[in-house]
Amino acid sequence: GIIGISRDITDRKTMLECLCASEERYRLLVENSNDLVCELDKEGLFLYASPNYLTLLGYEPRELLGVCAFDLMHPGSVPDALEKFALPSATLAFRYRHKDGSWRWFEANGRKYKTSGGEEREVLISRDITGRMESEQRLRQLSQAVEHSPVVVVITDRKGDIEYVNPKFTQSSGYTLEEAIGKNPRI
Repeated sequence: GIIGISRDITDRKTMLECLCASEERYRLLVENSNDLVCELDKEGLFLYASPNYLTLLGYEPRELLGVCAFDLMHPGSVPDALEKFALPSATLAFRYRHKDGSWRWFEANGRKYKTSGGEEREVLISRDITGRMESEQRLRQLSQAVEHSPVVVVITDRKGDIEYVNPKFTQSSGYTLEEAIGKNPRI
């Protein structure tokens, strides 16, 4: 009777309140993330873009709705992204074009899922790794400069034992890298 209907209404109200609280919690998590969070359809079109797209890439999230994510990617990143996008879940590094025309490096974790209606979707969480990639590039350049330097380069640890020598050292001294490692530079 009436008690059963009243209990049913109370239960539904409680469930709705819990659902609303849960939805609010997840919305706050996504909107306050330092990463880019997006949802793409099976064609790669943006269905959702988190507010951080404005901070990191200069795009208002609403500007991206219906835009293909691959159109923002550097052409060199697209083949790998298309290959990984076909997998159920994947991690990839790629470059996105900032609204000002510059390029930023990101590392994304993507996971496919199906909606209750059976539509295929992809959720991507992308972290800006531009600083890391630039540092790695500078390190590669420095390494190449040392390797091809016309002068002897010896790197030691705090005790003074050799950790690295460049090819000019091996050419000048006759010691191989393996022979020099752990020795004192006086050799």
